[in-house]
Amino acid sequence: MVAMHSIQRMLLIGMLTLLWGCAGAAPPPPSTEPLIKHLGNSIAHIQPQTRQRDLAVTESLYPGQVGLSSEEGGQYRLNLTSGDMLLAGAVQSNPLRLDTFPRLSIRCPTKSGGSNLLNSLGAGGMVTCSPQFATGTSGEVLVSMEHSGSAVLFTLLINQGMQSTFDSLNLVGVSLAANTAQLYRINNTNTNVQQRQLNFSSPSSNSAALLYREDGRLICSSLGSTGCGVYDSDWSRYYLVLINTDAAPTTYAIRFSS
Repeated sequence: MVAMHSIQRMLLIGMLTLLWGCAGAAPPPPSTEPLIKHLGNSIAHIQPQTRQRDLAVTESLYPGQVGLSSEEGGQYRLNLTSGDMLLAGAVQSNPLRLDTFPRLSIRCPTKSGGSNLLNSLGAGGMVTCSPQFATGTSGEVLVSMEHSGSAVLFTLLINQGMQSTFDSLNLVGVSLAANTAQLYRINNTNTNVQQRQLNFSSPSSNSAALLYREDGRLICSSLGSTGCGVYDSDWSRYYLVLINTDAAPTTYAIRFSS
């Protein structure tokens, strides 16, 4: 093997000598330095390629599932039917907090074949959509979330939410699966004007309760220390969302006190 390499090297040097001889110039002494210098220059011109997250990739979700995002946000696809009422909301995560609200947008299909762009309120981070599909009774709804940091998106069907009232809601030991959300439709039938306190507890620090007004404004949550400020004469319906962003199931207890 060594002899073969020596022969190949001699033949290469001979060919180079012949070429330089034909050109009328003396061949330089055989050296690997020019080759090394050439390779060094070539390597220096190689630009590092950084793989960026493709925000055009759309993740599929089902209502009740929590979508996790650790970068700029994300796009999510849900298969719904005409007559469904979709609620989508988002909060900051790692840890769960409400310093700022992620911005949400929904492309809500219309009967004409187009779509309405619905944006979340700056004071709540929640938006609703009632899709109507031009052909058939089902189709896709796209939800986009924009946020510079970690956030979680939850999607729920209002028409499948459990019904309750501020006075009757008193739950203990309710199960909440991993990376899921639950919805209670709070029908406000009490005409008394009073402020209420949200009482929520869970063994998981990655679980929370969020109370929204029907217009999408967040009234209070377990992530804050103040009362709800819910006055019964304000709105006839509120949405109570329970989320668990853990990879393991948990339980919770919740009630309202006045």
